[in-house]
Amino acid sequence: MQAYNVEIFSSNFDFITAFTVSDIIYSYDYLNIGANTISIVTDSAIMNGDYVHITGGGDEYFGVVCGVSQGEEEGTVQIEYKPFLSIFETDILFDTNLQGQGTLENRLKAIIDSLWVNNSDPVQNIRGLQVVTTTTTSGWGFNLKSDIEGRHHIICNFYTVFIVRSMEKYGVGIKVMPNFTSQTIVLSIGFVVDTPIYIEADLPNIIKKNVTVRATQFDTNKLVVWNATADYGASIIYYRHTDDTFDTNNSDRISPVITQTVAVQTDEDHTFAQLAASQASETFGSIEYNNLIELSVLPDDTLIKPKLLQFGQKIIVLSDGNEYNTLLTGVNIQDGLHKLIFGTVRLDLTKVLKRRS
Repeated sequence: MQAYNVEIFSSNFDFITAFTVSDIIYSYDYLNIGANTISIVTDSAIMNGDYVHITGGGDEYFGVVCGVSQGEEEGTVQIEYKPFLSIFETDILFDTNLQGQGTLENRLKAIIDSLWVNNSDPVQNIRGLQVVTTTTTSGWGFNLKSDIEGRHHIICNFYTVFIVRSMEKYGVGIKVMPNFTSQTIVLSIGFVVDTPIYIEADLPNIIKKNVTVRATQFDTNKLVVWNATADYGASIIYYRHTDDTFDTNNSDRISPVITQTVAVQTDEDHTFAQLAASQASETFGSIEYNNLIELSVLPDDTLIKPKLLQFGQKIIVLSDGNEYNTLLTGVNIQDGLHKLIFGTVRLDLTKVLKRRS
């Protein structure tokens, strides 16, 4: 059993209580944030919005209390908490004309700064929050369209639309680094620039394995974009290739052909070519990581070194003679094992096959 130190702080970094637990169950799915629970014995007042800081055995977890209730055993309190980034699970107003302008990292930073660092409502600002960018991703876009035709604003969930799609399409993630001494929380926005790591999934150090093979024959591999503004007099065709890249080159095609046809309307800020490219990025952008791979290893595994991997880390998994391009998007700590979750699929495979048959 690994002992963990659990500390509770207020959102103003005031220390509330600390305790030690012999083991924890912890899960963090970057694409679909859920809650974890932990039971403690304390007479301190713990409230929603307080910070939870867990350390032990080289692990560090940082979250926000989202529920407090009486525990199953007498004298215990059950704390429910989510990862810190869950704070961004809220709707925002976004100007769709800003898509593709500047870098994706700077756009994420600008949104966070405006709403949680420099907001005119001081209560909404998060004390000690600092945002930095480490990489640059240009030509980005999520094909967001205005809620009202002819306008250029949309109300959408910042986490599910911006943070999740940034990871799925571009491998751009947000790393949270709390420092209770300096009373700061630094958000580092960028993609993991290291070269892909190879993992041999058939070696004995892999205690459990689940590899969901991508069903690429069911995915769109030809996209026809028409210019509705020009009375459908022009079109641009994009093709997805066998290596999962895409462009307008009619070569190295995937068959059978699965075609999607869409129309776009230009405006004073975007040309037809720009809108077509944005649509292609939306259609094909995340296909490369369209898989679900789960590998369970010991926490001190010297080959994979699970504690050193970061969300968004590009991985090439070798399994049964096949190679799968993927990236780390989740982790589950339970029963002395680290289950690493790769890819952007979160569907039950049997349901997918049944629906497509």
